[in-house]
Amino acid sequence: MTLDNDRRARLAAAKAEIRAIMAPDREARKIARAAARVKREKALIRSSGQRQPRVKDPVYLNWIRRLPCVICGARPTEAAHVRAGYSAEGWEPTGMAQKPHDWRTVPLCRFCHREGPDAQHSANERSWWSNHGIDPPDLCRALRAAFEADLDALRPPFRIFKKETA
Repeated sequence: MTLDNDRRARLAAAKAEIRAIMAPDREARKIARAAARVKREKALIRSSGQRQPRVKDPVYLNWIRRLPCVICGARPTEAAHVRAGYSAEGWEPTGMAQKPHDWRTVPLCRFCHREGPDAQHSANERSWWSNHGIDPPDLCRALRAAFEADLDALRPPFRIFKKETA
């Protein structure tokens, strides 16, 4: 079916009339969608489950990797993130596929970290640290202080790493 100029003009006028009739409803829907979007965004920000982005510090991680393993003293080491939560220190446990801030890392060789039969990633992390007599928050705090004091990474103060046993 072909339209002549008169029919085209009448069709355009009808479309304009429909738009004018529908404009208030359309505007109300837009406003409602925007209000719902703002409400969702506020709910995400307020929720305690919203994860904060982790603090990354590649210079610190490289410094950690230059240290010997805190368990066996071997080299080379990896920067092992401490994922367990320690509420007294304000450390929340991390979930699946999440890493904590980079300052929560310790130097572990690959066998102590992830490959050995008694590796950090193959056991309950809190009990693993406890079995080795190490308090991760204290160790991480001492390592960070040594890094900030610009101490030589090749000669770390190992006396602060392990808990004294009676």
